[in-house]
Amino acid sequence: SDGVWKKNTTELRIRILPPFWKTWWFISICALLIIAISYGIVSFILRFLTLKRFWRKKSFIANYKIINNIGMGGMANIYRVVNTETRKKSPYAIKLMRDEIMMNDHQRKRFINEGKIIDSIRHENIVQIIRRGEFNKRLYIVMELLIGKTLADMIETEKISLQDSLEIMIQLTDALMTIHQLGVI
Repeated sequence: SDGVWKKNTTELRIRILPPFWKTWWFISICALLIIAISYGIVSFILRFLTLKRFWRKKSFIANYKIINNIGMGGMANIYRVVNTETRKKSPYAIKLMRDEIMMNDHQRKRFINEGKIIDSIRHENIVQIIRRGEFNKRLYIVMELLIGKTLADMIETEKISLQDSLEIMIQLTDALMTIHQLGVI
């Protein structure tokens, strides 16, 4: 240290790197992670809404909410339903054409004709049609719900008296006569 500066100097370069959270690679990874999480959330929400629509489709026909299954036939299933648009919450029955039958045009025409025929009949012993139509490519007939035992249940579980048998036969023949007068039978 003689106070004279040397002509050849030594240089020390110090490079201070930013913290890892300020590096380009960390920011890129975070951006990709945010995009992946956002995609996952959006996919989950869309899947949830799709499932919700699917189950709503299975539990609602038009404005009728299905309560439970009460029977099935060759062409259709019968459900107890309530009308969600009216304040009157009395139950109805809905005859809903089965999916596998819907593909057959002949069966579709039979179902539509059945609804038209029953709709035109007014008799105390024949169920009344409330509405018929098609919802999400499924044909349906909404009718009044009759509470009580079926004739088959009565025959199987009870001993029916002669008087009751005659009363039932009179009601059946009266209904058949009404249908016959309309040219159905």
